[in-house]
Amino acid sequence: MSEEEKKIFTIVIVDDEESIRTLVQATLEGPDCHVLLAANGHEALQMARTEQPHAIVLDWMMPIMSGLEFLRQLTADPAVSHIPVVMLTAMGLEKDREAAIKAGAKAFLMKPFSPLELVGVVRETVANQQYGCGSNENARSNASV
Repeated sequence: MSEEEKKIFTIVIVDDEESIRTLVQATLEGPDCHVLLAANGHEALQMARTEQPHAIVLDWMMPIMSGLEFLRQLTADPAVSHIPVVMLTAMGLEKDREAAIKAGAKAFLMKPFSPLELVGVVRETVANQQYGCGSNENARSNASV
């Protein structure tokens, strides 16, 4: 079995800042997690359609397409609307968290983030999606207001 075939989960990281993409990749990638990188929402939508990842880690504030617009387009497309999204952003107000959850995010984490918490939230989000127990009503958040 090749190294690629051993990987269980595929996660797409969407952030316009290369340093953040690299940090999140280093945090998540391992023997059971393959990470794909996208610099903007358009790139990520294409990746979602072709790769069908287990989850997407998404920044909010990006040029070309905001994270909220990406969520709206993702959830409107039946081919990819099932893919759970973890919003990872510097936007930290309660109204921001509510807007992200309303747009379709399954979890909301603020930057700077705890690597252990990010791994836990992504794994929980993937597990909830696989077993059909994910719900936006119970969306996880580290936002403190």
